[in-house]
Amino acid sequence: MNYILKNLIVLAASTATIKVLGRDNSRISKHNNLPDFKGIVEVRHAIDGRIRFYIPILRNNEQAKNVLANELKKIGSVRSIEANTNIGTLIINYDNRRMEPQLLIAVIIKLLCLEEEVSKKPVPVLSNEMQLVKDSINMAIYNKSKGIVDGRSILILALLSSAAYRFYTGTGNKVGPTTCLMWALSYLD
Repeated sequence: MNYILKNLIVLAASTATIKVLGRDNSRISKHNNLPDFKGIVEVRHAIDGRIRFYIPILRNNEQAKNVLANELKKIGSVRSIEANTNIGTLIINYDNRRMEPQLLIAVIIKLLCLEEEVSKKPVPVLSNEMQLVKDSINMAIYNKSKGIVDGRSILILALLSSAAYRFYTGTGNKVGPTTCLMWALSYLD
């Protein structure tokens, strides 16, 4: 009894968290305003009483499929479960008068231990690619200079040189020496 009560409390907290996260437009699917976690648990289709999910962790993962099937069958409102491990989809038919679809999403997240993944801040693909380009350029400079400098140290030296030049010549109309010095110092941490 204690175990069931504890799990219900955890699921209620998870549902509340998902509802709060679901208010962020980037986390809401186009299906009935359900929370959508790209690349983790995505709602592909939803109508009253039936939801189709795409869950990448289910691909070629019979163990995850069995955990979901066994545990979701214990919920009285769940009528049927179809999991396809070839493509990573899960279809759940449930009694929508007795259960909110957000609770199903929370249960799936909890059963597959995806809470940490869901709470991570999403990283845009473009930001990730820009970081990879920056790291590649930095490594190329480091390798070419045989470990003497890298891109970051060149940038700091350029900003310090520019600050010194502008201070010495007094030509700091648009970007003054103080600004260059502040930029250089911000890269030192």
